[in-house]
Amino acid sequence: MEKMTKLQKINRKDWLELVQDANGFVYSRKPHDDENGFCLVAVPCMPQVEDAKFYDVAFSWCAENDVFDRKIGEYIALERFMLCETTKMPGYVIDNLLEMGFEDDVVL
Repeated sequence: MEKMTKLQKINRKDWLELVQDANGFVYSRKPHDDENGFCLVAVPCMPQVEDAKFYDVAFSWCAENDVFDRKIGEYIALERFMLCETTKMPGYVIDNLLEMGFEDDVVL
């Protein structure tokens, strides 16, 4: 995907709000050294519980031959999340990710 359509831009904003309302977040990381860029969406399986034990997570990964675009990566990860193309991840893994100093890359 080289450019998002108007509908995709609207969906991305709406989905970001839904994720935030469910106490989730979107994390994106630019390419570093020899690592590709990626985005993930993480929403607690039980949003009403403050310390979630498990998260539903959806990913998008930038191919080596593509130019990283944060918004496109977020859109792809959000779309996968909305289509229930997710995996479960323990809360401590999410906590460790955030404690590693990558907070600047968190959108929500």
